[in-house]
Amino acid sequence: MNKAKVAAVRTRKANARRRRNGANDVHGNGAQLYRTATVDLTQSERADEALRRSEERYRTLFNLGPVAIYSIDTSGVIQEFNRRAAELWGREPALGDTDQRFCGSFKMFRPDGSFMPHAQCPMAEVVSGKITAAHDAEVLIERPDGSRVTVLVNIRPLKNDRGEVIGAINCFYDITERKKNEELLAEALRQQSALYELMQRRQEADSMHDIYDAALDAIIFALRCDRASILLFDKKKLIRFAAWRGLSEKYRKAVEGHLPWKSDAKNPEPICINDVDLADIPKALRKTIKDEGIHAVAFIPLIANQKLIGKFMTYYNEPHVFTDSELSLSVTIARQLTLGIEQKRGDQALRESEARMRATVEQATAGMAGCNADGRIRFVNQRFCEMLGYDQSELIGKKISDITHPDEVRQNIHLFERTIREGKPYEIEERCVRKDGSILWADVSASAVRDEKARTKSVVAMVVDITARKKAEAALRQSKTLLEKLVQQRTKALRVANTELENEISRRKGLEGQILEISDREQERLGQELHDGLCQQLTAIGFLARATALRLKDHRVVQTDDLERIAQLINSSVMDAHNIARDLHKEEIDAAGFLPALQDLIDRKIWQTSRRLDLKTEVNIEDDNIASQLYRILREALINANKHARATQIVLEVRRLKNHLVFSVSDNGVGFSRKPKAGHGLGFHIMQYRAQSIGARLEFESLKKGGSRVACYLPLTIQK
Repeated sequence: MNKAKVAAVRTRKANARRRRNGANDVHGNGAQLYRTATVDLTQSERADEALRRSEERYRTLFNLGPVAIYSIDTSGVIQEFNRRAAELWGREPALGDTDQRFCGSFKMFRPDGSFMPHAQCPMAEVVSGKITAAHDAEVLIERPDGSRVTVLVNIRPLKNDRGEVIGAINCFYDITERKKNEELLAEALRQQSALYELMQRRQEADSMHDIYDAALDAIIFALRCDRASILLFDKKKLIRFAAWRGLSEKYRKAVEGHLPWKSDAKNPEPICINDVDLADIPKALRKTIKDEGIHAVAFIPLIANQKLIGKFMTYYNEPHVFTDSELSLSVTIARQLTLGIEQKRGDQALRESEARMRATVEQATAGMAGCNADGRIRFVNQRFCEMLGYDQSELIGKKISDITHPDEVRQNIHLFERTIREGKPYEIEERCVRKDGSILWADVSASAVRDEKARTKSVVAMVVDITARKKAEAALRQSKTLLEKLVQQRTKALRVANTELENEISRRKGLEGQILEISDREQERLGQELHDGLCQQLTAIGFLARATALRLKDHRVVQTDDLERIAQLINSSVMDAHNIARDLHKEEIDAAGFLPALQDLIDRKIWQTSRRLDLKTEVNIEDDNIASQLYRILREALINANKHARATQIVLEVRRLKNHLVFSVSDNGVGFSRKPKAGHGLGFHIMQYRAQSIGARLEFESLKKGGSRVACYLPLTIQK
């Protein structure tokens, strides 16, 4: 564009010189000069026209391009900007206005949120020579209406023919949506990280307090709340604080015992208070909460076996709107916390039971001693006294180091102190010193005895005399090679098992996509049933009704058969709608209703194939979960046979085979496919999972006489 202007100017100057020179030679060269001037003038006009059109094309591209562009001079005054720049700025600055310098935005901020004066923006730094250029620099623009957009700026200096900086040009584009998506993704990853850490810490927890700490950390980190607490029912069914973060003793005493649900509520829903000032709660409770500095709170129920066992609470220092994703995440955390609590309660009860049993059984066959946290013996049994040759009164008060061989003292004390500190049990073979100075080889098993706060208060040890066994160890050493081989085999087996576990985890992840596919197929099936069944019948009813109405209008005669046909179609439509609704509704089957549910399943009219129920033995199932899982396995098998077997007969048979109840679905159709992947779809995995969850075995086979058979073998020992 600039070259065309220069050429036009040079052409005009040359024409002028030729006209001046031609004035001196009017007679000889006048005509020739006139023709030359005419040609030059025409070429100049064409060059000007081409230049004008080029500028128009440039201006169109400049304004219609998706990228915002503007330029400034060395003083920062805006020279040009396109339409996209004005859209992102939310305003149109006046060109050449010295008050509008370096950028046309209302305000600018750095990525960390700090204010950025226009004179310190990247454009100003490039023009001043502080930086040579800017590539994908992130800037936050605030518009006059208060809205903000995040942009990436790319700035280059503008130079003249001598290489001097005469301004700068900025090309920038909007990345606001991308930043929002990145923030959402980061938030999701952060929440998943919190849940994963909670699961890890729950599995590795040694005490109930470890569970509480892990849960509180996850709650505060994942939900971004300021404070949190966990409350559980005590033995008197009163809700009390079990653990908390950032709550004063005064507040805890004031609200302890408060429960927004009934204590016997089944599957209660979370309750959220977005703003305490606007909540419909008693004035005294509102004052207590506000005095603590709390302005928003959520009650999340802890449910085990469909029973309320407590709650956890989140507190915010400012009003807070609880989103659906936050509530969903809260419920997930509550499930993990409940699992941890129930697991630790079970572990604690098991430890107490095992301790009592061990004391009862082993006192007669092994020595037993108890030590305080400082390592002094506080009680021994008679067998222990006999093993060491002391009286009971002589052993009470001694330290464990007093009866331990000097070479074993250091290791023994280390293990004992670790048990006191961490509660970890240990087992060791060590040498003890009898009263007469002789050596006793002993197998010592030590365990921590904890109080209700999971603190170790003493250690109990069972001691077995293994002196005779030690004398035979020389012979056992000869089997070292064999033992090493066995260890290697075991290591190999563990690696194989670990690989299988990783494959199973990968397979289960893959099932997520298949679940979505089967959901789509189920919707398509229901739509097809509505269209082919219910809609067709309703259309037939409409035609019959209209025909009856016309006959009544024209002939005043009504055909009884038509009315009966309409009634039959209506009843059939009601039945079809009922069946579709029942398919959509999740069926809850208990042990008492198992057999009636099977009979009802067989009697449904939705099946295209003849079917029957063949009970060859009594069915006495008492466990509701087993009944529910069996029903769903058999229902899935019936659906598959009806849809895919192309059979004329389906039989659901229940019989007894040795120590199993066998539930089978057989058909006389085409049988299972011989392809390697046949039978390994989502339905197969769901049926296998349900069978394994109740301790049953599932088998698939093609029958020799044609057809297929799905059989579930339930051991009689677990059916109750």
